[in-house]
Amino acid sequence: MLKTGNTFIDLFSLARVFAPLLPVLILFLRKTYQKDVLTYLLILCLIEFIGGTVALLARESPTLESSSRHVFSLLELVLLGQIAKTVVSARLGAIIDSILVAFTSSLLTFYLLKGVDRGESGIAFIEYGIMLLFMAAALAELVQADSMAIFQKPIFYIACGALFFSMVAALLEGISLCCPTVSMEAAGDKAILLDIADLVRYFFFVGAALCFRPPGGSD
Repeated sequence: MLKTGNTFIDLFSLARVFAPLLPVLILFLRKTYQKDVLTYLLILCLIEFIGGTVALLARESPTLESSSRHVFSLLELVLLGQIAKTVVSARLGAIIDSILVAFTSSLLTFYLLKGVDRGESGIAFIEYGIMLLFMAAALAELVQADSMAIFQKPIFYIACGALFFSMVAALLEGISLCCPTVSMEAAGDKAILLDIADLVRYFFFVGAALCFRPPGGSD
């Protein structure tokens, strides 16, 4: 979490850390955390909360903060791949598995050689780009399969939230790659924009937690 000295911005960033707990709370209150893709949503939100908490506690240690961010980003990517596989075709699911295996193997090899705290330019951009492709594929499959009922499916809201966040994050990482000088000067603005995109993502995740209706129409 970026500590700016501005009380409002710091509180806003802190709220982003705890935002993943809201969908988790709703899932437990409604007892739907083992339904549909909501199990994946529960795990994803818990991972995001743990990752944000570790980053918050480790903000005085850049090495630990960077290492935790890389680890939890990879876990998030793997989970989003599994979420996308619940709606795409078997052939596309196999492609998703191949992409995950290839990217994860390459990334783990890089971290073993360079250190998990090292993040070369372009890795985050590739990660967010893959997330974007996974969620775009899931949404395309949903629209093609049943365009009238997608608003009643939790995965629609999960995919929308993750797609929005990955688009913003990929755009910001792309700017960092092509304009490193501007990126260094606007590091605070980048962190704030990511926090806003994150909160929007959790707004969609809350929608996913609320929209599920078990067979028969009762909670």
